[in-house]
Amino acid sequence: MLHQKFYMVINVWHNQSVNGTILKVNTKDNILKCTGRKIQDFFRNKNAHCGYRSRPDIESVIHAHPPYATAFAVDNKPIETRAYPEMILLFKKIPLADYGTPSTDEIFYGIEEYVQDYDIILLANHGVIAFGNYAYDAFFKMESAEGIAKVLAIAAQLGGEKELPQNKLEELNELRKKFRVR
Repeated sequence: MLHQKFYMVINVWHNQSVNGTILKVNTKDNILKCTGRKIQDFFRNKNAHCGYRSRPDIESVIHAHPPYATAFAVDNKPIETRAYPEMILLFKKIPLADYGTPSTDEIFYGIEEYVQDYDIILLANHGVIAFGNYAYDAFFKMESAEGIAKVLAIAAQLGGEKELPQNKLEELNELRKKFRVR
């Protein structure tokens, strides 16, 4: 059975608690509850759920612009590595959705390609969107992705990543399966 409500956290800034506007909407895009400042009509749009309605595990969505992860988005590079175990275990890859103009439905079109397989997606030239079972789950994924992006950016400045051996990558992928990480 599909869920009947979503929680969207708006205006969450890096290294702050989830204290932005929290918007509770139903699957018909009716706003059930809104904390903080008023939400633009944009979030009432029927396309705002960008395909994640078909994932009953998603109860929360966070969109933000954390600097390191957003730098990957602006550079049009997905976040992926064969060197950092935490990245491999948590996400395997953070894909890059096609560019869409902010504040239009276009921003969501590229997400549909990835939403079934990933909980966090870079928005080309823009920012990041994370999905979770609850607000702190999505927030944790956003913060984890930012930390990983920072580590990988610094590693690149220090001369680049040193890949793990293939057998260790396979071991990490088996752990992902065991823990059922998306």
